[in-house]
Amino acid sequence: MPMNLIRFSLFAVFISCLSSAAAQQDNFSINSFTIKKSDAMSVTVEVDCNNDGSKGRLLLGASVNSRDGTVRTSEEQLDIVPIGKNVKVAASFRRPPDNGVQKTDVLRLHLISNKEGSFLIRNFDMPYVWEATSLPINETDLKYQYWQAFRLNFDEGKFAAIDQLLDKLIRSEITDTSGTWQLSWFDSAVNMEFSDRDDSGKLKRIQQWKVVNPKSTGIPIAEATYWRGAAWRIRGNQANVNVDPFALKLFKQRMDAAELALSKSKKYASRNPTWYEMYLLVSNENGKSLTFSENLYQEAIKRHPRFTNLYKEMALIYAPPYGLADWAKVEKVIETGVKNITNSDGAIIYATIYQYIASRQQFEFDIFRDSLASWPRIKQGYEHMLAKTPNAKLLNEMAVYACRANDKDTFNDLWTKIQGKPEKTIWPANYTPDICTYRFKEKM
Repeated sequence: MPMNLIRFSLFAVFISCLSSAAAQQDNFSINSFTIKKSDAMSVTVEVDCNNDGSKGRLLLGASVNSRDGTVRTSEEQLDIVPIGKNVKVAASFRRPPDNGVQKTDVLRLHLISNKEGSFLIRNFDMPYVWEATSLPINETDLKYQYWQAFRLNFDEGKFAAIDQLLDKLIRSEITDTSGTWQLSWFDSAVNMEFSDRDDSGKLKRIQQWKVVNPKSTGIPIAEATYWRGAAWRIRGNQANVNVDPFALKLFKQRMDAAELALSKSKKYASRNPTWYEMYLLVSNENGKSLTFSENLYQEAIKRHPRFTNLYKEMALIYAPPYGLADWAKVEKVIETGVKNITNSDGAIIYATIYQYIASRQQFEFDIFRDSLASWPRIKQGYEHMLAKTPNAKLLNEMAVYACRANDKDTFNDLWTKIQGKPEKTIWPANYTPDICTYRFKEKM
């Protein structure tokens, strides 16, 4: 075991775990652990458990975090717990997101039953230092771990941890291969938190957050997300044209509440570029004028010129899913983004913003027929992303665009790399793998 990775006495930790578990003597228990293997990216522990078999098939999961919640990692695998007393089960967890030095203090082990879900959780002291590494980190894992850290800290009421993580991602401007800031996963996590119809308890949680840090840059975004979600649930889909007048009245009241949460917090919250992104979205949906949106956008890109989502949101205002699009203005927004986001590849930014817009249009929309999008530039963007981070999602997305662009050679090359195993959720119903492969076979 590399000594530079672990800075504590294994014997001391093992004794601590034994004493911590001494009171747990029932038919299901997590008794102790020992570290069996570690490297720069993951740790495997052997856990002593009891399982009398009455709850059916049991699995063991493991994760680590810092006590304040600012550093978290998630389960890497779930291992089956055999029936018996003092059975040994392996559990693994990966390093927290970030290649820098990371410190974790708490090992969280839990038993999961097919019948009851997670029913037994044990926390053990485990001071551990993850040294800085230059090894690549899977972007999908990184995004998920940021997303999970925001959600778990919100659910557990660790609001200071959320604010610390937000500040870190705002300052660092960490992006993924597509040029999208990792900060965007806060918005994604908040949207997920308020996706349920019964979310009244979540608003109380936001009020608790205000007590901890009334000047948090995350609170106005969370509050606006709450009210926006409540508004759209009462109104229904954007395509609805015959909406009940009372529902429209409630929709307006809730959208006003969302906008108020943002407008009154501008002085301190607008240093977070997500504040501008959310305000562009809310103000547009709440019927503000195009001039208002354009002025807000210009202010936003002056303060946060490298935040990709600002260009995505303004481009979508010019190309709404329902209504007439101004593709010349969309193109201007995208070219401004390509110019301003100097810390990224221009071709990637071009492809990323057009992909965002196209994914939100109606079913019959054809990006190369109905907009000013350039297939050679989108193709170049995907080639550059794949060179940085080869993955199946990008291959499939690019193959769809190649099919739409009627580019036989590029499509066939990508289809060979996909190896006949497409990720079907990426392919739209009017450009399925069957349609595309048949189209180009006919031309061979």
